Amino acid sequence: RKATQAPKRNVDLTLIAGTRLSGVVVDTSGNPVAGATIDAYPEPKNQALFEIIASKSRPPVDSVTSDGRGAFEFTTLGRGTYNFLAHASGYQQMERFDIEVGRTGELRLELELGSAITGVVMSPDDLPIEGARIRFQRVGGTAAARPRQVNIRFGKDIVLSDVEGQFTIDTLADGDYSLIVFHDDYETVRRRGLRSGAEDVTLQMGLGGRITGVVTDNSGSPVAGARVTCTDVADFTKETITESDGHYLISGVPSG
Repeated sequence: RKATQAPKRNVDLTLIAGTRLSGVVVDTSGNPVAGATIDAYPEPKNQALFEIIASKSRPPVDSVTSDGRGAFEFTTLGRGTYNFLAHASGYQQMERFDIEVGRTGELRLELELGSAITGVVMSPDDLPIEGARIRFQRVGGTAAARPRQVNIRFGKDIVLSDVEGQFTIDTLADGDYSLIVFHDDYETVRRRGLRSGAEDVTLQMGLGGRITGVVTDNSGSPVAGARVTCTDVADFTKETITESDGHYLISGVPSG
């Protein structure tokens, strides 16, 4: 429904039955891939560049998961042109463009096995760090290799380290990668030039610096529960909430 100005009563909405689209996810040998996620994105048509970027930055309009036979089915899509993104643990993600829902039969999505980078995140005292976020990005030649994208992820390719500090990234295509490791309590680390297939990579995090202070109102009284945010490496941010006396502390801040 188009924009409606408030206040207004009796804003009635009519739902139209969705169009069904079924398919199957398989590997390169034709074996079914269970547990794959398939995301559906409308293909932007006749839009300006900014509108296309905004459209491709939104979440998928629907997502489904393949069953034990690799089968999946969408039931809520309207008729039109869609792009699809399929991804599963241990496989490279794949994209299908310009699928006409309502005019297309079964959709067959074939996933290639992914390469892996494995390793561990350690503290300055050589203790494992749990819950570190490891972002991975391929470097070199990606623009030419991907003239189109189903969606714009803005750094969503992230895995977490486990209780022993270990991590596995197993959805990679062959190539060189850059890793950024983030944790609220430690200084963010960037590691470049890692080849897919690298094993036992150690990512050592430092303590970094600290920012402390007090948040007050116009009268000088402390403000409790205020959110304080600072910019970190890339588009990561560190934030905290002020205490009852207005004090705050942000740890693991890079020097500068």
